[in-house]
Amino acid sequence: MSDIAHATVRQKSDALQRRVMMLSFVVAAGDPASGAARALLNELDEYLRALYPTGIKHGLDVESLQDRSVTFLMASLEGQPVGCSAYKLLQPGTAEVQLMYLRPSLRGRGYGKIILSAIEQSARHAGVHRLLLETGKYQHEALALYERFGFRNGPPFADYRPDPLIVFFEKTIA
Repeated sequence: MSDIAHATVRQKSDALQRRVMMLSFVVAAGDPASGAARALLNELDEYLRALYPTGIKHGLDVESLQDRSVTFLMASLEGQPVGCSAYKLLQPGTAEVQLMYLRPSLRGRGYGKIILSAIEQSARHAGVHRLLLETGKYQHEALALYERFGFRNGPPFADYRPDPLIVFFEKTIA
């Protein structure tokens, strides 16, 4: 078999393997008070603490995530929790993506896109047509993902104020 044929077979095999891996990746409604969710939220806090100065409040507390206006989603790979996300209805038709976390070892494999798609689908089902979010300027993977997903820079919203460490995004969803 020629080198080109070997490369083609290898590419098809890699693509099939990625599809099989995606089949075992699930995003579903979750309980932010569960042990698995708390562990992921603690990981997120540690990750953010390493990126940003002390004195900045990083993550959300469980009580905030249990608010009736918040939808909390858990991501699992082969049945093991590996990420979480949440969005909050701010007003009719508008929601804030309050958090999105995927373990660093799993980034760059398409799982973040699946989580973000699940957020959009759930929000759309809840009548949301506009998503807002804020993220830190040092979260390069997140910034790139949001931009690839059609989010555009926007102004501060809700109680947020301009901050040199924060990037604000917005997106209209159909």
